[in-house]
Amino acid sequence: MSASKKTSWIISYDIAAPRRLNRVHRYLKRCGIPLQYSVFMTRGNEAFLDRIMADLAMIINPREDDIRAYPVPENPDIIWIGKQPMPDEVTFSMLPNLENEMIIRGIGEKTNGMVVSESESGEDGILLC
Repeated sequence: MSASKKTSWIISYDIAAPRRLNRVHRYLKRCGIPLQYSVFMTRGNEAFLDRIMADLAMIINPREDDIRAYPVPENPDIIWIGKQPMPDEVTFSMLPNLENEMIIRGIGEKTNGMVVSESESGEDGILLC
């Protein structure tokens, strides 16, 4: 995969301890759109995903927890049963525009070509996700 090519990613997790679980969930809410409680979708290049995974690695216990990132093809065939997996205003057919959806939802803003999100703690003003 090209380092500059933007890809949509599904990030899922299984975290053993409630405190770490909450920290991972809060972090990913700043970086993407929740599909389910432990499943998020985001979009970015390889460096973007590397930053997310590095930040999450600092939160989890690798002996007890599991975080996975799956690339999503540009035109995926999606099959689901029951409740729609994404909010009405976000569809899988518009994955290349996920960054704009993140900005519209207040998750981030575009700065120097990257989507950034304000840190909850206010440290350095932004958190690159």
